Amino acid sequence: MKRIIIGLDLTEIDESVLAYTAFLATFWQPEQLYVLHVVKSLSESQEEKKIAWNTSLPLDEFLKQKMEVQVNRYFSESLLNKTEFIIGEGEPHEEMLHWAVVKNTDLLIVGRKYSLAGSGMMPQQFALHTPCSVLLVPERVALNLDTVLVSSDFSMYSRKATEVAIELVAEVPYASLYCQYIFEVPHSWITAESYHTAIAKARHEAELAYEKFMATITNQSLPIIPLLAPGNEDEDFTRTYQNAKDIDASLLIVGAKGRGFLTRFFDESFTKKIVETNNKIPLLIVKTTTV
Repeated sequence: MKRIIIGLDLTEIDESVLAYTAFLATFWQPEQLYVLHVVKSLSESQEEKKIAWNTSLPLDEFLKQKMEVQVNRYFSESLLNKTEFIIGEGEPHEEMLHWAVVKNTDLLIVGRKYSLAGSGMMPQQFALHTPCSVLLVPERVALNLDTVLVSSDFSMYSRKATEVAIELVAEVPYASLYCQYIFEVPHSWITAESYHTAIAKARHEAELAYEKFMATITNQSLPIIPLLAPGNEDEDFTRTYQNAKDIDASLLIVGAKGRGFLTRFFDESFTKKIVETNNKIPLLIVKTTTV
């Protein structure tokens, strides 16, 4: 994750976003960071805003100064030297997507509110739409990576997510990495055999598939704990969230298809449901761009 956009809305949640970004930067070592705040208009009612904010500066300069004050509290000098401040104008989710494309970013980081006032950056509107990976930071977040859960369906998308998880956790002393796979038990197996026999048979098939999948993963530099559980497509996202809570996961990682800027759309996918359900655990959505 070398080029990163950090979305701020100049509210309390920015503190969590910046603290968590600075924490992860010690492992990722980004090359360039863009701190972005979006306003609907820089020209509309400009004089009224200057009076309300008690400033004689142009609004973009005033807002950049506010962001700089926030960022200076959390970023090291080396990070600050790599940081550029941007004021966007328009709808927040459209501007975030626009700058993600313009700056060719690897990762977009925004806050995920659940009790604080305001809607924030509305992550549901762009978490699947942006072509780059997305990190959603909850308003209360611990600065640790003791336990990381990566969810896999053995697809090319989850392979990329697993590789990112391995690269990150390998840099963290004493961290544990779990790889979850929710396997389905064919109904015909249950009707033909006892329930426990069918589960055991399906688990064995899942173990073989897991081993085959892991053989395709590059840079396996640390032990990975398999977490295999029965389930079905309708409950995958709830089981994943529950598993993450059960192991007290400090980060949840999932894979998703990267969508082009002009062809993005929402579907009823596992990742979309995880975004809607999870607002307590940091969620990293790793994108694999396809044609």
